[in-house]
Amino acid sequence: MTASKIGTAFAQAYTERLQSGQADSGALQQLYAPEASLTLNGNRVEGSQKIAQALVESFTSGAKRKVYGVDSQELHTGGVLVSFRGEVAEPPMPFSETFVLVPVTGSHVVTNHIFNIITSN
Repeated sequence: MTASKIGTAFAQAYTERLQSGQADSGALQQLYAPEASLTLNGNRVEGSQKIAQALVESFTSGAKRKVYGVDSQELHTGGVLVSFRGEVAEPPMPFSETFVLVPVTGSHVVTNHIFNIITSN
């Protein structure tokens, strides 16, 4: 599978899990490696369980996210760099999100994740 297809599939799965409220059930946590790290608007979070918890706390279940574009590149190490941008609604706020995915048996998991709300500052 190409980096582009992996990135697009990941963006869809991630957004669906975050919006559906499945994050509470651990479905979101399964996308992350146990030692993954997240920088959420400048605040660093370590570990898949804490990341899932931080995302659930930061984004209300059912919050609408519109993804406007997904860009992906294959990394020299065999992983995939995925970047997407979009809008988190109510009120609409533009965001940028970047992930490093690494291959595991038949799939990929997130090892690094950066999320930023884009402000005019």
